[in-house]
Amino acid sequence: MKKIIFICLFVYLFFGLLCHQAFAHVLATDNTIGAILHIDPNDEPIAGEISTFFFTIKDTKEDFSFDKCDCTVMIQMEKKTLFTTQLTDSTFFFTFPKTGQYSLIVDGKPKAGAIFQHFVLHYDVDVDTQKKLQANNGFTLFVSTHVIHFAIGIIILLLVIARLVYLFFVSHHQRSHKEDSKNTQTY
Repeated sequence: MKKIIFICLFVYLFFGLLCHQAFAHVLATDNTIGAILHIDPNDEPIAGEISTFFFTIKDTKEDFSFDKCDCTVMIQMEKKTLFTTQLTDSTFFFTFPKTGQYSLIVDGKPKAGAIFQHFVLHYDVDVDTQKKLQANNGFTLFVSTHVIHFAIGIIILLLVIARLVYLFFVSHHQRSHKEDSKNTQTY
């Protein structure tokens, strides 16, 4: 039973990690600093609607932290700076004025006493006028991106139920066989 559960769990995790809808989380690096950018909604910013930007910044030397960084974010279109802000934590907000290609630049300088390296990260951001997934509501999007997870979960559940039913019948058969043996011995 433990072996079956282990195999089912392995299969679920393996396919669960490989079979998911990939959103455009973009990694940019500068020597020992790397950052993944996620833009909400769904990494598809829409002109005229507020977008939330999330950064996950890692330093291979583990010296980076936001409180030790003089981090500036710039958003440019056609080399013209449209927006600049200090990045004091991993999140900021911006509304793109129109569709097109934008550049997002993170310039991180160590504050006094900080020992991580100065870094500059560049991202290209494509902004559209409408949601590409406009027909999908949140629930439909969730279900469509997790179909494989549901299928694997149902298969695992059916295997566990089948195993439990099998064990019940084997146990019941053994008990009835023992009772039959006792009854034949008493005569």
